[in-house]
Amino acid sequence: MTTLITLVIPIGGDAGPFDLSSNVNGYTPAFAFAVPANLLTAGYTTSAVPDGTTTIRVTSVGVCTNYIDIPVVLTPTTTTTSTAVPTTTTTTTAAIPTTTTTSSSTSTSTSTSTSTSTSTSTSTSTSTTTTTIVPTTTTTTTPIPVSTFCYDGIWELNDPTHPGGGSVTYINSLGIETTRNNIWSDNPVSIEALSIISTVGVISIPCESTTTTTTTTSSPVIACVEYTVSTTSSSNQNYDYIDCDGVPVPDNSVGGVGGYDQNTFCAQEDSVDLIGIDLTLVPNGPCPT
Repeated sequence: MTTLITLVIPIGGDAGPFDLSSNVNGYTPAFAFAVPANLLTAGYTTSAVPDGTTTIRVTSVGVCTNYIDIPVVLTPTTTTTSTAVPTTTTTTTAAIPTTTTTSSSTSTSTSTSTSTSTSTSTSTSTSTTTTTIVPTTTTTTTPIPVSTFCYDGIWELNDPTHPGGGSVTYINSLGIETTRNNIWSDNPVSIEALSIISTVGVISIPCESTTTTTTTTSSPVIACVEYTVSTTSSSNQNYDYIDCDGVPVPDNSVGGVGGYDQNTFCAQEDSVDLIGIDLTLVPNGPCPT
């Protein structure tokens, strides 16, 4: 239950920080750890108090190690508040007239003790009666935009004095109070929240940003060259090459007649393989398009 705890410390007192525990579980383990003295003297609100608590033990864990038991005395106070909740939109479409009857009621009550506790309960009820023929209904729920908060714990994992680690109490995107526990040193966490209510045993840290790098690699461009293969041999001289479309063209020949003979063709640059020993290869420049 949500409770307001206020502690009066004499001037010059050397008490604190404080662990808070409940008589419900025999005062162990505590439900809040290392709460600073200035928070308790100013009035410390927490929702971690177990239901049914009638006595809260405030134990100093610093230089002073005394404790005091504070009874929980409820003094009813009724307050009407409005709370932001997700927006729900219902759309009904029909080819003929549609009759819709809607009733809605929301109530919130808050009970506050004079010096130590506050409990809050909220109930919302909505009823809708719709009469239609062959309707098309669309329901949309829109969460409330949130912010990102980042924290790191101040206690080491499995610290016997603080078995629950650090904690953060906040309002989530649905407008509901939530508590994140077990936050330890060197184990940072990020929390999406509308607002932060309270923190115990944690420190606020900058949230890390994410950078995405995209690298684009293009395939190399292969040149297409016009070549001339020639020979003066009276026997066939063979050669292979790859054409400009990347297709191998094997078993080509030139010669076999008296005197000079030549062939001109287009091929990928440096792809011509001269097999005959009496061949001359001359590049003529880029292949005509």
